[in-house]
Amino acid sequence: MDPFASLEQAEEMIAFLRTLYGEGTGCRWTITEARTERILGTCGFHNVSAEHRRTEMGYELGLPHQRLGYMTEAITAILSLGFGDMGFNRIEAFVTVGNIASRKFLEHLGFSLDGTLRDYEFARGRFMDQWCLSLLAREWANR
Repeated sequence: MDPFASLEQAEEMIAFLRTLYGEGTGCRWTITEARTERILGTCGFHNVSAEHRRTEMGYELGLPHQRLGYMTEAITAILSLGFGDMGFNRIEAFVTVGNIASRKFLEHLGFSLDGTLRDYEFARGRFMDQWCLSLLAREWANR
């Protein structure tokens, strides 16, 4: 995700993320530094399919806060919630092909590569391939 260029873009994203919960299609949490309560990023679920007990997971973290353990702590918590109280069997994540750091992060958490989805997302003025990774409840339980 590109950084926002204006306050209006950030406000539009916040409004969109709030609709996910209201519609029952997802939920998003902020990642904050406990000492300062400063927002460092977000993570959460979207495209929830209650019928199939699966969801997609997304996350982003400001560059200065990466590789400090914040995202590992946050994602571990939401995976426990997702596979526990929320009852998901499968949690998916999509990563733009070439984003090795994000793919390795997910694989470190136990996600497996399902494959490459060609021209799956239109972003930055062009179609982009996405890696699809997933984690199953039984894999999370056996980690």
